[in-house]
Amino acid sequence: MKTQIASEVLAQEVLRDLTSPAIHFDGRLLEQTAKEEGGFAVMAPSRRRKFQCPMASQVFFGITSEVNSGERESHHFHPHQVEIYVLIRGAFRLKTWLGYCEREFVLETPGDTVVVPPGSCHHLCEWLEPGVAYVFRSPNDITGEAAKILCDAAAHQDVGRELVPLAA
Repeated sequence: MKTQIASEVLAQEVLRDLTSPAIHFDGRLLEQTAKEEGGFAVMAPSRRRKFQCPMASQVFFGITSEVNSGERESHHFHPHQVEIYVLIRGAFRLKTWLGYCEREFVLETPGDTVVVPPGSCHHLCEWLEPGVAYVFRSPNDITGEAAKILCDAAAHQDVGRELVPLAA
């Protein structure tokens, strides 16, 4: 008997639930799919992968894991959206900065959450222990360049250093 990969099983469950009054996402299948595929939008405005729910809600719902290199390499901000990271398993380090204020967070207990306000640059630096985190963003009707803008990462390499404004 052929063993199905998690993304195939997740796709079957999503398609089954599209005709029901609610859609159920099995956390184990989300985690296994994230390990197979890297991070992904669980609910997307259009079907990009067969295991994504082919609709969007007012709140973006995604998942990320240590295999998602795009999250580690992307110093970015969302000018009009709040972004929320909720640790499900493992541990990771996240840097945030806004102007001269920088903070670093270590999420290591399931349920640890960081809320990043609109306009705050952030960067999931590293996974200290392999795992997964849910990612929520709202509102979810902003896409393309208006949704995500890259930050100047070179200016924010050493969290905790004293930042001095440049003299006029």
